[in-house]
Amino acid sequence: MAMEKQSQGILVLIALFIPPVAVYMERGDCDGQVWLNLILTIFFYLPGFIHALIVIFSRKTPQVENTLPTYNNA
Repeated sequence: MAMEKQSQGILVLIALFIPPVAVYMERGDCDGQVWLNLILTIFFYLPGFIHALIVIFSRKTPQVENTLPTYNNA
């Protein structure tokens, strides 16, 4: 958990200066989110920065599988 907070902090610092790079580092590939952020950053810096923050902080947490045993009443 602490490493995740540190990586988010570093990504926020990167997003402050170069938002598309932070989105690319968060997403891991050059998908539509990166292109959208690039366009937002080129036209207006602030929307690109806000979009980068949304992408960084909307990271999906891994789902925990149900590990409870099941019992069959036969």
